[in-house]
Amino acid sequence: EPIDTIEGCMDAPTFLKEYVHKHKPVLMKGCGFEMPATTKWTDEYFMSFPDVRSWTPIVETQKTISRNDRGPHIFNMTFEEFLGRYKDDPYYVINSVNNERLRRD
Repeated sequence: EPIDTIEGCMDAPTFLKEYVHKHKPVLMKGCGFEMPATTKWTDEYFMSFPDVRSWTPIVETQKTISRNDRGPHIFNMTFEEFLGRYKDDPYYVINSVNNERLRRD
């Protein structure tokens, strides 16, 4: 069965009713570019958060994984330290977004 394809995003109620609840796949071309986070989430924006110096996310030290072993991890690096290092080191954060401000973005 062919997969439905649409240009851009659809509203959440339609997506839930027509696709999620029916377990039906859909391809939304260009939808990500319509989300404010694609331009808003910069290092400077993240540095404006008051908890950037105290939050210690789980940081993986390998951007490429060659086996089903996602380590090693760093557990004591603050997000501020991460922002200062991720462009030069193969680090990335694997936490979910729990901040309400980021969820709105």
